[in-house]
Amino acid sequence: MSINMHAYKAIEAVVGSNYITDDPVDCEGYRSGPGGYESGTGYERVMTKIAGAVVMPRTTEDVQKIVKICRRYKLPFVPYSTGFYGPRSHPHVEHELIIDMKRMRDFSIDPKHFSITVQPGVNFKRTIGAMVNEYLLPIYSSKQGASTLEQQLI
Repeated sequence: MSINMHAYKAIEAVVGSNYITDDPVDCEGYRSGPGGYESGTGYERVMTKIAGAVVMPRTTEDVQKIVKICRRYKLPFVPYSTGFYGPRSHPHVEHELIIDMKRMRDFSIDPKHFSITVQPGVNFKRTIGAMVNEYLLPIYSSKQGASTLEQQLI
């Protein structure tokens, strides 16, 4: 294992064995490389690190428990969310834990207060579909399609 064995087992107890891995092939998939908008910014020096492990929590409570475990074992971690693959969402040091939040797909619509509460794994398409089902129409902003829904409801 690439991260502390005790930390790995503690995190595994939170999410189950199907949602944590230290398999090098899986961890390689989370590595970013030089190129695109980050090219020439200096990030390419740190973006070639491979995660020590990847965990996929389901709930906010899971994330809280994982972060507490990371603090206890002094395990560096980085959150990874649906829709954003920028330079700050990849490992910057060896043996870092990736907390991939794609399983966190819950959201609620409050038509009375014109608001939506979303978890990080919720994408724009799913949210718009639910809004249409509630007879609400979004006002599109300049960031249409981003994982962070900043649209307003009418």
